[in-house]
Amino acid sequence: GLRVGSRITVSVYLYRYLQDVLREDTLRELDEVSAYAQSSRTPWTVLVPLTVTGVFNYSRGKFDSETTSAVLVELEPFFGGLTGWVREDMPGVKRDLLQTRPYDYVSRVTFNLPPPRLDRYMRNDYALIQREVLSFMSRLVARMGYEDVQARFQVLYELRKLRIFNLFLGLIISVVMVSLVGLLVLLIYSLLIVSVETRTFDLGILRMVGMTRAGIVRLLLAQTLTFAIPAWAAGLVAARFLTAFLLEQIGQIAGARIDPRLLPASVAWATVMGLAVPCVAAILPIRKALAANLKDAIDANRSKVTAIQVTVERSNQERPSPFIITGGLTMAGFGFMVYYLFPKGLLEGNLTLLLYIFLSLLVGMLLGLSTLSLNLERSIEHLVAYTLLWWNGASVRAMMHKNLVAHRLRNRKTTIMYSLSLAFIIFIVVTFALQIVTFQFQEKQEKGTLLRLRCSRFAQPRRLLDQLEQLVANEKVVLDMGWMSHSIASVAGVETYMTTVGKTVTVGQYVHAVSPNFFRVVLPGFMVLEEHDDESGYFIDEQLYTPRGSQSAIIGSLYKESMSLSLNSTFLLQRKPRQTDREVDPNGLPASSTYSKLRPLAFLRGAAGAKFSGYPEASDQDLLVSLTTFVRLSDGAVASAAEVPISLYLFQMDEGAVTDADLDRISLRLRRIGARSGCSVDDVRRRNEAFKVALEAMNFFSGATTTVAMAISFFSLTSSMYANISEQSKEIGMLRALGVRGNWVLRVYTLEAFTLVMSSTLLGLMMGTVVAFTVTAQRALFTQLPVPFVFPWSIFFWVVGASLVSAVAASFLPATRKVRQSIAGLMRSVT
Repeated sequence: GLRVGSRITVSVYLYRYLQDVLREDTLRELDEVSAYAQSSRTPWTVLVPLTVTGVFNYSRGKFDSETTSAVLVELEPFFGGLTGWVREDMPGVKRDLLQTRPYDYVSRVTFNLPPPRLDRYMRNDYALIQREVLSFMSRLVARMGYEDVQARFQVLYELRKLRIFNLFLGLIISVVMVSLVGLLVLLIYSLLIVSVETRTFDLGILRMVGMTRAGIVRLLLAQTLTFAIPAWAAGLVAARFLTAFLLEQIGQIAGARIDPRLLPASVAWATVMGLAVPCVAAILPIRKALAANLKDAIDANRSKVTAIQVTVERSNQERPSPFIITGGLTMAGFGFMVYYLFPKGLLEGNLTLLLYIFLSLLVGMLLGLSTLSLNLERSIEHLVAYTLLWWNGASVRAMMHKNLVAHRLRNRKTTIMYSLSLAFIIFIVVTFALQIVTFQFQEKQEKGTLLRLRCSRFAQPRRLLDQLEQLVANEKVVLDMGWMSHSIASVAGVETYMTTVGKTVTVGQYVHAVSPNFFRVVLPGFMVLEEHDDESGYFIDEQLYTPRGSQSAIIGSLYKESMSLSLNSTFLLQRKPRQTDREVDPNGLPASSTYSKLRPLAFLRGAAGAKFSGYPEASDQDLLVSLTTFVRLSDGAVASAAEVPISLYLFQMDEGAVTDADLDRISLRLRRIGARSGCSVDDVRRRNEAFKVALEAMNFFSGATTTVAMAISFFSLTSSMYANISEQSKEIGMLRALGVRGNWVLRVYTLEAFTLVMSSTLLGLMMGTVVAFTVTAQRALFTQLPVPFVFPWSIFFWVVGASLVSAVAASFLPATRKVRQSIAGLMRSVT
């Protein structure tokens, strides 16, 4: 109910500000300041009345996505007004506040790139964005002084987390483009080859009256360009308006203006592809038209259907085979890519190069599966005929099989297109959904639970624990609560390293204390336990609180190999004073590092709420210990287990019973509890809301590509069935003359189309499942997340239904037209 002019009261916790503002003499006078900071927060909590001058509903990225409420104030007036609300028995504090210039204590200053700054972040290549931002920040820091400031790149940091997503999305779009180009080549080739085969007689007459081979080539190229150029122009116009509409919608959702104009590079690529694809697709039809025998072309009394073909090859033929040359060059390029480019990408850490290598491998996998499907085509057709069409008569099935054999070469194009289309659709739907699922899994693994309370190291655990335990007792959907402490590095002001006893291998670690139920509270499914001692009867987090566990730690499985550790080995935990905070010993020398011996309690490859891995890319992993071990390792920074600062309070939810309303209610209660102690609530759902825009865009893109792929396949099937039926006009006439009814003929061609489409669907199902499963397995390997493979059954059944309907439509209409012709007309038809 807040609006402009409303009066609100804000609770401000001043300790984090006053510890920098108060002078040393004030601190000496207020000898109870430390006691207040340790035991009671009341003197440091100031209630400040404010007047609302504006309300905003969307932060536009200015705050963390977990921040659900924020108050913006002018620094100097607000800081000066605090003096009137400080307790009267703290005169030194008031005096220091009045004498302080607030801008001298500003801890963070935000700079924006020069306008138009959004354009610099709209590039697809993260490396280019990083280069420009780092260049700008380097000049800025050089002017302010390298020693006085520490630069942080908030936007760049968020973009870096999306780098893998961006690369995978680029990979998917590249696969989409390659697949669509391949399908378009096949479609145009199918249309042209049908035109050539149905106009064989006309082309023969043209050759008889003097048209040269060059004239035939020009004629077919002109025919190709007559539909390519108008389609190119219409596509650019449609792309202009469709792009403007989509980018406007995305810009409204994202809160940023995106230039809707088509890029010159996009227009250039569209022009090249729009003209090159038809020309490439016309090569084989032109070769077929030129290779046709003139006598056979003008022979109108014989059918053009050839069920048997005989090929004669001369042993002294010196002309090289283009297929062998193409295959050899392809294999040589594949060997060069794997032997040189792949190691190059690994050594340079060039993910873009690696993903494009993966793209080539995926395309090669699709080509290999397509070749396999062509060899299995007849077997699958027989399987479909004898399992789904057994109720038809033997004569119908025999005639259908003879037609499939006679039309095998032309039907092969349709088989490839339908199988590739279905494989392409399954791949697109699975991979697009995989991107969102991966993000959701990453958020769950990082957060640990659906709801958690994140506190600063100044929060007091005693008061919080009582209130949180009461919340757990009152909420039925909250099953249990666990916690994780701040790291020793942040509490004791040291750098923590894990090293071998001989100090030959040293790696950075973040040492945390966890509750004895930590791994039972966090979300299941993420924990990968490589090795542990299961003879004690306790789980690994409980074993930390046993006598052996007090001398042990839970570490990542990476160090089992890199440091040659086992459950009976010993390693050293080094606490090294930071360079700026290093104290001196009695001799005036810098204080040296301290070491403690620990043993591995368990090796983990992954877990929710903590960072573990078995791969060397995951550096600075977590090292988990018990409370008592944490106190001992803190070297006096923490006096007792009760004073260990807790960083995260994790809540185990009854996922089978909890609802969004329950989570909203619990989240509100946690915010009220945490507001008094400077804690904030992390809600996994809030982060997932940011992906809704991407999900909607991906669903639209996948739906559009699915529609395009199905439309291309339908046109190919229609042209093939039209050519199949047209060139068998004489055969249809002979059957009709022998007394075969028209319905019988319609059934034969309809079942032929059904068998063709159904076998192609099964082959496409196999191809798409293999490719999609491979991509899912690779994504799980990259992210080290238990990403599941979910087959899109709804899309699959929809595509199968649409394919069967298109099969009936593509065969029934041309067959009906032929059946309605007279027998004499069918026998006189010329193809």
